[in-house]
Amino acid sequence: MTDTNLNIWNVRFDGGGDKGTMSWTTNQSSNSRVEYGTSPSFGRSQTDGRLVTDHKIELTGLEPNKNYFYRVRSEIPDGAGASEDGSFRNPPNGESFFSDARYEGGADRGIIEWSTVEPSDSQVEYGTTQRYGFQTPLERELVTFHTVVLTGFRPDTRYFYRLKSRNSAGRLRFYESGFYNPWEQP
Repeated sequence: MTDTNLNIWNVRFDGGGDKGTMSWTTNQSSNSRVEYGTSPSFGRSQTDGRLVTDHKIELTGLEPNKNYFYRVRSEIPDGAGASEDGSFRNPPNGESFFSDARYEGGADRGIIEWSTVEPSDSQVEYGTTQRYGFQTPLERELVTFHTVVLTGFRPDTRYFYRLKSRNSAGRLRFYESGFYNPWEQP
């Protein structure tokens, strides 16, 4: 019997300047599609028909220092699919402030880790909608590798998060994405 429950998590954008890469993970081999644009109606798309679990799609024609909306979508051969919508801000130069953002977790708690190009503080907003609802305490130490513990998860639930890091000059930056918590309570 084939599992038709396809899940997407670890969605992220890396890039800057006029191009970047959207990447995500699925629990089953599936194709890859990204719709993106400067409005919620998108306007552009890129597709890769290869069946993979680690997805990467290059986005071109981006404008530096602009907000973009996206929808990543994957489908398995029987037609079952999953998608996730979100937004990102394309950095003004070729270097993204955030990199290597990832979530690792269990039944009711998890860890989000990320890197920044300059020392910054650490905080995460998260929840089951893009309005979040939960926020971790601010970790004031200025670091380039960040680790924050999240708690209070429900099993079989999609979560959204926003990373927040402020540098020594007081400039606050954000990175938004989401993850799926497949774990069952013990």
